[in-house]
Amino acid sequence: MKFHCPSPHQSRYLFLFSFVSLLMGVLLFTAPSANAEVQVTISVDQTVLRLEESTQLTITITYGNDDNVSELKLPPVEGLQFIQGGTSRNYSSVNGVISYSLEVRYQVIALKEGKYNLTGIAVPTPKGDAAAKPITVTVLGANAPTPTPNPRSLRAPANRYGVHCLCEVNKEEAYVGEEILLTYGVMYPYNLRLNLNSLEDHRGQFEGFWTEKFDLTKKRQQTRRQIGSQVYIEYPLMRYMLFPLTPGEHTIKPLPLTCQVPVSSRSRMNFILGRMEDLTVSSEPIKIKVKPLPEEGKPDIFEGAVGTFNLDSRVNTSEVKEGDPVTLTVTLEGFGAIHNAPKPVLPDISRFEMYDPIKNENIDVTIDGVRGRIEYQYPLIPHDIKANKIGPVRFAYFDPEKEEYVTLETKPITLNILPSRLGPRGSGPSGVNRRFITRVSDDFRFIAVTPFALSTVILPQHQRSFYWLVLLAPLFLISAVYLWKQRMDFFAQNPDKLKSKKAPRLANRLLSTARSAINEGNPGQVYAALSKAVTDYISHRWNLSCAGLTTNELRHAMQKCGVPEDCCESVVNALEEFDRARFSGDRSEIPEMRKAYQRTESVLSALMKQKTRKG
Repeated sequence: MKFHCPSPHQSRYLFLFSFVSLLMGVLLFTAPSANAEVQVTISVDQTVLRLEESTQLTITITYGNDDNVSELKLPPVEGLQFIQGGTSRNYSSVNGVISYSLEVRYQVIALKEGKYNLTGIAVPTPKGDAAAKPITVTVLGANAPTPTPNPRSLRAPANRYGVHCLCEVNKEEAYVGEEILLTYGVMYPYNLRLNLNSLEDHRGQFEGFWTEKFDLTKKRQQTRRQIGSQVYIEYPLMRYMLFPLTPGEHTIKPLPLTCQVPVSSRSRMNFILGRMEDLTVSSEPIKIKVKPLPEEGKPDIFEGAVGTFNLDSRVNTSEVKEGDPVTLTVTLEGFGAIHNAPKPVLPDISRFEMYDPIKNENIDVTIDGVRGRIEYQYPLIPHDIKANKIGPVRFAYFDPEKEEYVTLETKPITLNILPSRLGPRGSGPSGVNRRFITRVSDDFRFIAVTPFALSTVILPQHQRSFYWLVLLAPLFLISAVYLWKQRMDFFAQNPDKLKSKKAPRLANRLLSTARSAINEGNPGQVYAALSKAVTDYISHRWNLSCAGLTTNELRHAMQKCGVPEDCCESVVNALEEFDRARFSGDRSEIPEMRKAYQRTESVLSALMKQKTRKG
């Protein structure tokens, strides 16, 4: 029998293996036991209630094994009623330690006004009762304002549908000219059928701000959020870029949002047809503190630019003959209020003859703000061969992130000026200041000028048509203003006439929406637009509020306004057909939608032939 002695490397590996095995044994032997200390926590969805409102109380018990929990102590509280709901058990294993959790849910109903301290909720254990930290529930009167906290700490009051108008800014303190991003949207329960027919532009409501907007509905970014026991859909609609114009305390007024929700009525017909009614919600005002730009460190060339910018300058050629043009291009790029940015400051160019620049703008409004590029093209003509240098172009702005002024400066540009074969300027024959025809791109030509080519032509003014046009224009303008004022006064005294006059235009706008939806193959939007076109026309033409009316009530209201019975019947049949096609769940084909569109046109044509008479 032969024995092999292990090599030094093998001995080292055997020692390492033995050490690791011993360490694992020690860890397993000293591992914590499965019995963990019992912990009890409580939480409620709403800590402030009104009388007869309810909320959910959740008691979570965490323990080491399944035999540690025997009962739960829930002392009675006068003024609150507890109704036990469901329970759920879970377990988890972390580093070999198994823990269990038990959730017990109760419905808490407010019976009496006051503040109630939920104490004494505990679980008996061998070491004593494991009690939860107390929480306070406040019960207000039945007519008190809505006390429950709104989703995401919204300041807009809730309504019975749970629809909220979102209005949030990325900063509540900014400098004059600094960009502020305001997000405008809606949040509603996921099980609520909500329609947004049109989106209003609120740019005119931001006093003291220069405003741009970016439509977020094209991105269709909807977010589902769990808040307490309720699941919400958050839908951003618009992003506004606000640029403060003056320092001080500015207030963003409440922004309204109009949508359509199912009719809250006990009428069985409304439930079957799925009638919708208008709901308007709004945000609460937001205060913005606008700080003035600091005076310390302000450059002499600063003219109010706020943001972040880059500056560049170049020429189209570095070698030019005396008297020939050269184009200086100055490019300003930036993020922020670039639309109001002043021109960059040019160096001393007294040795050049300069003409008005050509300005090219390329400014984009994105979801992250306003950014863009402005290009200035300056045509320059050197006077002599000494005009061989263009100094640095400068631009100063205030950076709100760094809270300091920044001065940009381009590199100087060196030119090679070649002498002209015609000699210096002004040395032409007969002392005439000659300028030869020179093409400077497609926009500029310098033409030779001589006093001998000038002549004066005097034409009688009264023989020109332009003379009579200028003479008679004030008379036409005064007449048009007078007629327009008479028309406005008439509509101010007869607002129903104005609404009736707008009715066909509004109906045509909704028909255009329906045509686009037909091309996209969206039946829900098609029938919604067709139904709204008919009801809105009736509302504006006869000043009737169609929202919330059943088909029979709509029929009687139209008959009182003098609409014939056969015309009323065709309107009601069309609306019922649109509602069935809209909510039946069947997939409508394009020919069917076009047929419904033609039927709507015929119904509107019949309504337009009726006389306007309010019942």
